[in-house]
Amino acid sequence: MFGLFKQRKAEREAAIRIGFEIHRQIRCAIEQNELKAGSRLPSFFTVGYIYGFVRIGFATLGLNGEQTTEKWIKNICDGVLPGRLYEIFARFLAALELAKSMDDKNSVVSGSGIAPSDAIKQFEMGVEAGAFDAGSFAAHSDRTANNLGNHLLGEKLEYLPLSD
Repeated sequence: MFGLFKQRKAEREAAIRIGFEIHRQIRCAIEQNELKAGSRLPSFFTVGYIYGFVRIGFATLGLNGEQTTEKWIKNICDGVLPGRLYEIFARFLAALELAKSMDDKNSVVSGSGIAPSDAIKQFEMGVEAGAFDAGSFAAHSDRTANNLGNHLLGEKLEYLPLSD
């Protein structure tokens, strides 16, 4: 029984750390350029970034990344931007599923104005950038997670693509 409480506490503490880093990046980007950051927040990249950052962040912090992400993603998003970030996450994730089933010819993903293949590429790039930034949670890392903020401001991303 105490193991369950210990596990829950570890998950909650990790979720707080992960949410803090996402919030920090969004806040800093909005402080620098509110209009640009606000318009770039709802995107396939953002959803991919959040998913990759949260999942690999939990794993880097010693938890089961997949199970813990499923359990905590809504709480993290609601802690960062209540009532807004999870709505963006869920809406773009549903649009991504639609994009995966669409033919690229003369098609655009509803609500995004981009081709299905571009939506998928943006999501995958976000996952890679988020996974890379999650390395900042490693014990002796001197890296700071910045790719979400860089995306929101239209700046250069710094990450390594995931290997297949």
